[in-house]
Order: sequence, then structure tokens, then C-alpha cells
Amino acid sequence: MAHFRRHGNPEVGSSLGPLLEQAGLQAVEVLLRGLHHWLPGQAGSQRELVDYIRAFSEPEAAAMAADPDCDPALLRLGLERFARLPGRPGGAFSGACYRAVGRAGGRTPRRV
Repeated sequence: MAHFRRHGNPEVGSSLGPLLEQAGLQAVEVLLRGLHHWLPGQAGSQRELVDYIRAFSEPEAAAMAADPDCDPALLRLGLERFARLPGRPGGAFSGACYRAVGRAGGRTPRRV
């Protein structure tokens, strides 16, 4: 987490409402959307989601492993197991995405 804190905010989703209000937006709404992909019924969408996440996490593995709070062997094991998830009988993945909407002055709400 320290790596991502230095290079972004991994917890920004839960802060979107206050951040948009601090930026001067009005009528702010924050929606939380849950994701759940399971096998065998959603094999295609689960593979797409796993590939999407691996596309940005795999290249960052070395930087994450260099963090003093990280166990490189455990990180590698986690990435390997995650990559194999779509091939595991009954494998499932859950996550959450935030979507925020706010209005600047009298204008139509902006989607973020």
C-alpha cells in the first residue's frame, strides 16, 4: 500500500464525496457498484477482469516488492494465484467501484 500511496491514492473512492465538495461541486452523489464474477457461469467476463487487473499490477510488482512492508514471495504467490483464478473450478472474484457525480454552479452534474 505504501507504494500506491506514494504514487496515487488507493483509497480515493471512499473520499470522492468530500473531495468533490471541497472542490466546490454541489449536489454531489457517490455510487458504489459491486462486482462479482464466478465460474463457470461468467468465465469470459472473469478472464477479462483478471487480465485487466494483471495488466497494471504485474508491471508494478518489482516496485511493490521493494517496499519494506512487502513480502516479495507472498506478493508473487498472490499474483500467480490471481492469474490462475479463471481456471479454478468455482473460482470467484469480488470488488467495488465508485462513481461520483457533482454539479459546478448551475451546470449539469459532471460524472467522474
